[in-house]
Amino acid sequence: MFNVLRNSDSAKELVYQGVRLVLVRRVTELQQQWRDYNGLIIDTAIEHEAKAIVEAVRRAKGIESLIPLFINDIQDFPRELVCHTDGFIDTQHQENVAHKTIAINKRLAQIMVKDSSNFDEEIKYKTLGFIYSRNQIFAPFTSRVSRIGYHFPLLSLYYKNEEKTLLKILESLEKQGYIAKTFRDHIHLCKSCDSNYLNFKEICSSCKSADIQARDMIHHFVCAHVAPENDFKTEDGLSCPKCDKHLRHIGIDYDKPSSIFSCNSCANEFQNPEMQASCFDCDTDNTLSELLQKTIGDYSISAHGEQWLFDMQSPLKKQIETSEIDDGTIPISIFKVLLKQEVKRILTTGITSQFVTIQYENAQFKTLNETMQHALKTEIAEIIRSYLLPSDIMTVQDYNLFHIFIPDTKNPYPERIEHIDYNLNKLLNDNIKKEKSPITVTKTALNSNTKIDTLFNYKDLSQC
Repeated sequence: MFNVLRNSDSAKELVYQGVRLVLVRRVTELQQQWRDYNGLIIDTAIEHEAKAIVEAVRRAKGIESLIPLFINDIQDFPRELVCHTDGFIDTQHQENVAHKTIAINKRLAQIMVKDSSNFDEEIKYKTLGFIYSRNQIFAPFTSRVSRIGYHFPLLSLYYKNEEKTLLKILESLEKQGYIAKTFRDHIHLCKSCDSNYLNFKEICSSCKSADIQARDMIHHFVCAHVAPENDFKTEDGLSCPKCDKHLRHIGIDYDKPSSIFSCNSCANEFQNPEMQASCFDCDTDNTLSELLQKTIGDYSISAHGEQWLFDMQSPLKKQIETSEIDDGTIPISIFKVLLKQEVKRILTTGITSQFVTIQYENAQFKTLNETMQHALKTEIAEIIRSYLLPSDIMTVQDYNLFHIFIPDTKNPYPERIEHIDYNLNKLLNDNIKKEKSPITVTKTALNSNTKIDTLFNYKDLSQC
């Protein structure tokens, strides 16, 4: 149980196994000293005060804004507020909060302190830091509060009513290879205001009015007459207007093959109404083709994102930048270090990554001098690199042997590797007529038991 120490008339400090947390009831209590604590606990039942505290902390400059922030579980707040914190705790019995606080702060300590004058770059940095320090999936949830129908932890604090910009931030991080996305949903937004609060309705194909009515068509089996159901209605039931026979049983005397729509505004009759999406926020009418489609996903930080986040100024990062050649490969020694880091990450996160080896052999290649072999290696590397994503990492073990590390993929044989396999085979075999150049592509799923050095053992294909 926490020990309670009263620091002043306005603040209360909780201590457990060296972890110091301070209870905060008002945003005015957030003075400079809160940065000296291991974490904060919101201890107010007033929602606007709790919201002000969350915004003040999470909007603070730099990595200190990601300090562990909890809510006393005797309070009750909407999910749109709670998602920006680290959840509810029981200050009397929930000792796990100390361990959670330690875990978050330990990860925050690994993150490089980075100042940026660019607002969007600062938000990217904080987003990656938030995902990494919490060691969990960055998952949005449906919300009527959001203009796009989805609310995001942390990011929604910064982009209120600017959710389209929020999505661009995530798209940029994904394009740079810093995060990996798992598909969740497609959303459709108004062409004028980017709102998801839309009313989908059927309208007249002529005057575009929504005041339309559907009527069943009747097909009389005996005489093959087809007309709207109203034409068959009589005081006694249904009677064919063509042959005057009485229709008693559907499926025996007649059926209803389709419907026809009539417009109460212009009297137009049509079989297929058009669809329209009317925006509740700005009253704009959108055709379906005019709606903006966006993809919503769950996000996890990639190995590349972690490397950027806490090793930007490390000797390893500098060595990568200075050693990387024009074809986009890195030295094999650094490649192995990154693989070892990935194996450790797999152990804690359970993500799936792939190791791919591409090897080709031909007796003619062995007769090339060192300069020609280097030129061949560079050309092949550039071809391979053109198919890879920014997050994929490649190294060269020999002029004819390439290794690729593909982080955060559940697909054992990504489509881009299929393209590389096919096109390299075609390129080499079309240009070398005397002897075919066999290309082997091997895939290995990395796991917590992977031995790095065994991945780099390969056989001489010329002896096969």
